[in-house]
Amino acid sequence: MTEDRARALVAAIGAPAATAPDASWSGRAGDYLKPVGTRFATFLAQVAGRPAIVKAEDYTVAELRPVRVHREWLGARLASRIGLAVPATRLAVHPVVGRLSVQDFVTGARRISAEELRRVATTPEGLRIMLFDVLIANHDRRPDNLLILGNAVLAIDFNVGFDFAEVPIGWSPTTLMQLWLGIDGMLAFRPDDRQRLDDEAARIEALLDENYLADTVAAIGEAFLPGSERALLLEGLLARRRTLRRWALDFWTQHIAPIHRLLET
Repeated sequence: MTEDRARALVAAIGAPAATAPDASWSGRAGDYLKPVGTRFATFLAQVAGRPAIVKAEDYTVAELRPVRVHREWLGARLASRIGLAVPATRLAVHPVVGRLSVQDFVTGARRISAEELRRVATTPEGLRIMLFDVLIANHDRRPDNLLILGNAVLAIDFNVGFDFAEVPIGWSPTTLMQLWLGIDGMLAFRPDDRQRLDDEAARIEALLDENYLADTVAAIGEAFLPGSERALLLEGLLARRRTLRRWALDFWTQHIAPIHRLLET
């Protein structure tokens, strides 16, 4: 990465945002940019004394893959709507570097440990994360993209979600729930937790109603999501919303209830 290109990308954070513009951000001496992604074009940047995680759609370095940045914004917006803790995220366009998502860096946060993830998995917050990932077809949920800040669990990294036409073979809703819960989580469920799982799915369905989803998808700028893709994204999201509760209850019937029957014998 040349110095000029690095400066251009950092300066892009101060460019007019497609949504939620923040005029206080601008480049200055001392700002920096550091690639931190292992697979995707993700950078740690500091601009005007504020750190941020920047993902790029039109620019990358080395072998890092570009990101469909509208997914980061949409994931954060919908997750926040259902009560999940997510860092503030906005979109920006720079005339040289192109389209970016800009996520506030959460000072003091750390990656969740395997033990903490095991304890969180079946809590209301954990079930909400699991069901949200099922809704948006996010098959990249792992400790690296869950942060702990105090008592809060922050869900980050939504850039592989919302690609409903390209979900990898084998990544069914059942697979996503099995991987999130693990054997310990599945064994931790009690029979009356079936209602709790259904309640969380129903809550997500109610909060992300058809009008809200349509308005939110429509708010993504044309530069980030052309109209031809917008309709397909909304159609896929609405279809998965309509099926979310059935997926959750089918998972219970097929994978959790048999465990309870076995334990009763």
